[in-house]
Amino acid sequence: MISWQKDGEEVHEDVELRETLPNQDGSFQKRSILRVPAEELQKHTYTCVIQHSSLEKELVLEVPKGGGSGGAPIGVIVGVVAALVALVAVVAGIVVWKKKNSGFKPVPAKAASEGDSSSNNS
Repeated sequence: MISWQKDGEEVHEDVELRETLPNQDGSFQKRSILRVPAEELQKHTYTCVIQHSSLEKELVLEVPKGGGSGGAPIGVIVGVVAALVALVAVVAGIVVWKKKNSGFKPVPAKAASEGDSSSNNS
């Protein structure tokens, strides 16, 4: 879940939540865009809050007061980067879990080569 706060209070106006999209590496990205006039960034504290089952606690990222060049786009970047970090962690966890629980047991190289040579002698 991605949410925005202004001075510690949740913001719902001017928030656009986009669909979850796959990345080429098997991870996913989610975008949440908050449109804020540049002068509002100077007057208030805006934060992006990321909650995900793979995180021990929620991730809270503060948007810099200046907002960078053009104002609000830095908030978008912060939100997207935070979401990517959370989703990459989930994908990595799933891959490790599947590998551990697959029941796959590699055969030692020596035993595998002995089995091949004995079948060739028949």
